[in-house]
This record gives sequence, C-alpha cells and structure tokens, in this order.
Amino acid sequence: FPGTQLFNDSFNCTGATLGLTNRSAVLDIKLYPNPAKGEFRIEGLLENSQLEIYNLNGVLVLNLNNYKGKRVDVSSLSASVYFVKISNSNATRVKRLIIE
Repeated sequence: FPGTQLFNDSFNCTGATLGLTNRSAVLDIKLYPNPAKGEFRIEGLLENSQLEIYNLNGVLVLNLNNYKGKRVDVSSLSASVYFVKISNSNATRVKRLIIE
C-alpha cells in the first residue's frame, strides 16, 4: 500500500550458489603472456571448449570451436585490447587480453 513501511524484511541466502549445482563447473583458466605478441597460452581447460575473441567494439574477430589446445595464434590481430570468451558445456568465462 502506498505510504506503508516494511519492517523486519529479511531474506536468508545461506548456501545460495546462483544456480550452480557443482562448483567444479566454474572455469578456472589463465591466459598468458598478457600482453601477448603473436600468440598466447591457455591453462585450465577441462574439456573441448569454444573460444571467441571480441574487439573493444564487441565485434567477433576470432572463433575457435572444439578447442582443446593450449596455444592460440593471434598474429593476424592488430595491437589492441580484446575480450576472450571461453565456454564449455558447464560454464563461461570472459578474460581481457592485450595484444602488442
């Protein structure tokens, strides 16, 4: 009702996991070297993943499906800041990458 104040409004979020049923579903990945020259490495992929690299304008500049390697060749990309989106069947992570 208009003008009514709410008192003792509480919400118990103990144990809330934002929809994740398994903590191992979260990707713990590392990109290095960063800044990169020509290529970079990925550490921590659990299974075949999809890699998408976006420029600062949000344009997809590189797409690798079923990626299971460790090195990514970015020699065709110009020096700038990019966002690397790494997805598998359980989770998605976005990392920032600088290419010199």
